[in-house]
Amino acid sequence: MIIKLYPPQAIYELGKRSNQEDCISPALGSATADDRLFVLCDGMGGHERGEVASRAICLGLTDYFHKNISPENILTDEQLQEAIEYSYQQLDMKDNGAFRKAGTTMTLLFFHRGGCTAAHIGDSRIYHVRPSSRTLLYKSRDHSLVFELYQ
Repeated sequence: MIIKLYPPQAIYELGKRSNQEDCISPALGSATADDRLFVLCDGMGGHERGEVASRAICLGLTDYFHKNISPENILTDEQLQEAIEYSYQQLDMKDNGAFRKAGTTMTLLFFHRGGCTAAHIGDSRIYHVRPSSRTLLYKSRDHSLVFELYQ
């Protein structure tokens, strides 16, 4: 069997809003085949300071994983929960009391010895595309109110 690895790709569409509220790690265009953690956060429309929330959560998760979690081990649910709690703490440290309503979506992929962990909250999605056969192998489910009403 021949396995061909493609460089990680992010599909990114700049919206029409003047205030873009998304944050991606690794930064757009800097991902390599050595990266194992991928995070995308998009501030929630209609909430104040979504750009602060998305950046704090995205960078908080990235910081926690790089300092505390090795892809050479299997990621546990407890470690993922600790990383999420750490990122919430990072957001709380940026809060001056004026924007407790800041919110963000979160999408995370982490490749580790046990496989791949995919986690997401909100309407940012995860897709697994197989370029050679032009097929879609996996698509995460939208957690938005609109999708729930549709269901």
